Amino acid sequence: MNSDVHRHQAHPPLAQCGGSVSGSNGPHAPLSPTALQNSIPHNIVMSSSVRTPAPPGPAPSAMHTSQTTSAVSKGPSDVLVNSTCVNPPPAGNRLINMTQWPWHHGAISRERAEALLSGSPDGVFLVRESTNFPGDHTLCVRFRGRVEHYRVKWATAPDNQNQRLTIDDEEFFDNMTDLIHHYLQDADGLCTKLVRCLPKALPNGANNNGVLQPSYPPHPQQPPPYPPTPSVSSALSSGHFQHTYSTQMASSDQTDSSLQPQNFVDARWKIDERDLEIRENIGKGEFGDVMLGILNGSQKVAVKILKDREAASKFRAEASVMASLTHDNLVRLLGLVFTSSGSTCIVTEHCAQGSLLDYLRSRGRHYVTQLNQINFAYDACCGMEYLEGKRVVHRDLAARNVLISAEGTAKVADFGLARNDATMDDPAEAARLQAKLPIKWTAPEALKYNKFSNKSDMWSFGILLWEIYSFGRVPYPRIPLAEVVRHVERGYRMEAPEGCPGGPYEVMRAAWHADPAQRPTFAATRHRLAAIRDAAHHAQRAHPAP
Repeated sequence: MNSDVHRHQAHPPLAQCGGSVSGSNGPHAPLSPTALQNSIPHNIVMSSSVRTPAPPGPAPSAMHTSQTTSAVSKGPSDVLVNSTCVNPPPAGNRLINMTQWPWHHGAISRERAEALLSGSPDGVFLVRESTNFPGDHTLCVRFRGRVEHYRVKWATAPDNQNQRLTIDDEEFFDNMTDLIHHYLQDADGLCTKLVRCLPKALPNGANNNGVLQPSYPPHPQQPPPYPPTPSVSSALSSGHFQHTYSTQMASSDQTDSSLQPQNFVDARWKIDERDLEIRENIGKGEFGDVMLGILNGSQKVAVKILKDREAASKFRAEASVMASLTHDNLVRLLGLVFTSSGSTCIVTEHCAQGSLLDYLRSRGRHYVTQLNQINFAYDACCGMEYLEGKRVVHRDLAARNVLISAEGTAKVADFGLARNDATMDDPAEAARLQAKLPIKWTAPEALKYNKFSNKSDMWSFGILLWEIYSFGRVPYPRIPLAEVVRHVERGYRMEAPEGCPGGPYEVMRAAWHADPAQRPTFAATRHRLAAIRDAAHHAQRAHPAP
């Protein structure tokens, strides 16, 4: 996570309010950070009770799972307390009743939280009580068409013996509002920075100050940031994705004839839209939504649906790259759909277990074994070795862009930034790319000089390995994003994650050599990982799990 700068900054006192938390956009409109501050109720309820530590839950503990908690206030100046309060009780005895806060939705289920946040923009959040870990809470955040669930638990901070709130065992907070304030300022390892809360609907039309309001509708009614995604089989043929496009096509679409739809038709990559049934939203890619689809009545597929006509050329460029690649450890292109409404869809194989990042975070070290880890690393390296042989540079290799099949095979995905290593971006495209690069995963020479190669991919592979062996932690914990490049240029390299064997960490360090020419090839790395994998298999046979 990022440095302690945010943790130790004093929060400005939050303004009190005497009215409804509904705001000007309706009772269910997400609150902005300012509105969130102004929605603090005047009559905060305190208790002198002491929280009993929660027993271990039935599910594996991880940063990115479903979980709940009460929060202890800092002191008289704490942002949760009326600053005019006379003689507030000692900080150690004050347990805040979080039901007074608009973001606290109580003991709702994971499914209910996802339904409430459905259609919200990225960064909208709520807090609920954990169903798997009684006594803890879960921070639910909308991002890229999905809702991510983060367990907020009590843990002993390393700098003292007091129990404090944490999501990742890196940043610790005295109370829930300090935690929320922190993630309003910086994503710091979450999927996105918190933007605004989704205030709860209170029973009987009452708001947090006891003022009667009109009854709230049962679901949030704010409009989504773009036309809603389809959930019925007729979505494509009904023209649901049809937009009012400019008659002017993007210049790259006009000049690059190799990416015109007819070329995909001629190469037999076209799928008839009548053969594809669209189901629910399962994610969001660079160019649009990712949906679960049914092809030819039975085959589950993933469907990327383009929503921006001006990005059509780049969208088809991704498909063009995928069409030239065939490997068991790469997500396979099945074809494209050019709908009668003008939309373009990329259809790929469906990986039932989702992204490697979500897999690691949701299961953690109680479920994911070292044999699983080395298998994932080996699979990803095999896919990257194939790209290396094809002289294709991925440029966005990370655990979030590796998918896990139903059988547990890791497959490299998301070729939106992939290019042949002999292809140079024009200045405008290079500038656009620089704005999109994930700094913590990108090699120094790529960040500074826009020099991408299979060796810059190798640097990213080292970061991917670190993600695998840290069970999905964000790289460079405690270093602010703005300082990562400076630290790396001065020779800083991450330490091995806790419990990481020596062999995989040696591979990481080799991948992070400052000189790209000194980094190993993916072919050489695969051989090293194969030896580590064989040793792990031997160890498991020698010491089988009870």
